[in-house]
Amino acid sequence: MSDAALYSLLALLLAVLGFAWLALALPNHWRQVHGSLPLTAPRQAILRSGASLMLGLSLLCSLAGDSPAMAILLWLMLLSSAIVVVACLLACQPRWLHTITLLTLLAFAGLIIAGVVGLKMAG
Repeated sequence: MSDAALYSLLALLLAVLGFAWLALALPNHWRQVHGSLPLTAPRQAILRSGASLMLGLSLLCSLAGDSPAMAILLWLMLLSSAIVVVACLLACQPRWLHTITLLTLLAFAGLIIAGVVGLKMAG
């Protein structure tokens, strides 16, 4: 798989994670996913900050994989796809959003580890 494709995949995973956390920062979506577990103000602030960080990292991954003009176009398309994924999960299976969030974090960690191992093998 090419570097550009890996960066795009990583950008998509980060965007899904960012929008999932942004959705979970809203009280209605939090109740859909977690039931009676309260959404505290610190938890909400952490979710919003984490979402902003993930979306920013998503943009950086897009920029690392392609020229700036193409990267921004790709990033906007990835954001659209990520929003659709999160919206569909909230509409059909809201409790799956928690599982998808955890799986996305694991996939993100796996891609980071694969990149580090690849760099060590190349160097």
